[in-house]
Amino acid sequence: MEILIGIKDELSDDYHNSLLRCIDKCRSLPETYLFSACEKHIEEVKKEYEKNIIVDYESAKKLFDAFQIIRDSWKDFNDDSETILKAAMYYYALDEDEESDTESFLGFDDDVAIANACFNAVGRSDLVIDLTIR
Repeated sequence: MEILIGIKDELSDDYHNSLLRCIDKCRSLPETYLFSACEKHIEEVKKEYEKNIIVDYESAKKLFDAFQIIRDSWKDFNDDSETILKAAMYYYALDEDEESDTESFLGFDDDVAIANACFNAVGRSDLVIDLTIR
């Protein structure tokens, strides 16, 4: 998959390997399942945030909102782009994380890094999330 070449340059080796594992795991999953998993995850993160304000709900919500925009334009993506976006959603929603999402204020930094690389790879740099503004 040629689209992965640019992604490798944007990610650490650990994040890149995590993304490759997610691609393998999510390739055959329907996007509707992954969008639903993202919805469930943001609900769980919000509950955790209400108990512990150290949880980075703001970054989680920004990612969720970006995935909602992706959902609205899903038909515009080719097969390789769909696979990359599915992997980003899988990583976000199904806890394949290098960092636990709810145990640190940095819990979503890895999710954002992977999603940003995927957004850039599919030509949606407008969805890139800036973690320096928090």
